[in-house]
Order: sequence, then structure tokens, then C-alpha cells
Amino acid sequence: MVLSRESGYRGYVFGSSMKKQDLLEGKSVVLRVPRPEDRGDITENINDPEIFRWTLMIPDPYTPEHAGDFLDHVKKSREEGSGYVFGIVLKGTDEIVGMVSVEDIDRRNRTGKVGYWLSGKHRGRGMAREALQLLSEYAFDVQGLHRISACIFEGNERSERLLIACGFSREGLLRDRYVKDGEYRSCTLYSLLETDRIW
Repeated sequence: MVLSRESGYRGYVFGSSMKKQDLLEGKSVVLRVPRPEDRGDITENINDPEIFRWTLMIPDPYTPEHAGDFLDHVKKSREEGSGYVFGIVLKGTDEIVGMVSVEDIDRRNRTGKVGYWLSGKHRGRGMAREALQLLSEYAFDVQGLHRISACIFEGNERSERLLIACGFSREGLLRDRYVKDGEYRSCTLYSLLETDRIW
């Protein structure tokens, strides 16, 4: 059950049981479903001020108990078919250093929302871009979605560059969309259609 960049449709080889795909393989990263034994790596790598600053729901500090609750959510959403979360792993290792997901899947309208984070020590190496492209292929070609979107806090320039590099289009600013730390935060909405792919 591997998506490989070696060959195949749009550069990937599809394995069996595609709706339950457990592993997506790129040139330098592997996306795999998080496991209970990943609690330590998740806790260590997510405790980054920049991750907390630019995400809505991640608590600070993030504890192993939070990781356990998150893993329960990953399992439940996968079983329900409402969302698919993958750990980002550098090839040749088994350490989860980030996450990428498509969730809030609307089967009727074929839409989903993507989210991601990557530990500070691995930023600037193209890993997030490759992971988001792998996830986008999975959302379109395996889950059959037509549109995926991301809503990022205003001012998150690194994330904006990532989305644009992956072909996402800016749709507009959602003013005071969320409350974080007792303050309203605006976010910028980006989207990618299955016909927009540029890689």
C-alpha cells in the first residue's frame, strides 16, 4: 500500500486498498499513519513556539497526554472516513517530524481542508512542499476530492509561500475568523482544485 514517485499515474504508483492508504512515499519524505509509539516524537517535535503561534488548536505546552488524544482522533476520523492524517518522516528514518492532513471531508461536494506543521530543525529543506504535494495527490486521486483548502493566520508568510509553491490560489481574507488566546485573528483562505496541479 504505497504511493511511489517511481512511475505511474501523475508520477505515483497506487497500491491496494487505496481508500485506507497507510503509506505515501516521495523522493525524500514518507507519509505514514501515526502510531501509539510515536507519542514521544510528536510531543518533542511539536513543542515549538512557531508552531503554536501559527496554529489554532495545538496547546502550549503540548504533553504526551495531548499526543494520546490526538492519536485517538486520527484513528476515529480515519475509521469514519472524515479525515486522514499522516506523519511526515524523512526517508531512512522512522521519526515523525511533522504532520499533514486532509480533514472535514465533505463527500457530497468533494471538498476537504488541509493542515500541516513541521519541526523547526527540518524547515527550509523542501520537506513541507513535498509532503503537501503528496497529500494533495492523495486527496484528489485516492479520496476523489475536487477541492482542498487551507486557512492560515494573516502574516504567516512561510505558509503562504508553501501554498503558492504547491499551486494553491489565494481567495481572500476572512476577517476576525477565529479567537486565539482571547484575541480575534484573521486568516487568509487558499484553495487548490484537482485541475490546478502544477507538479
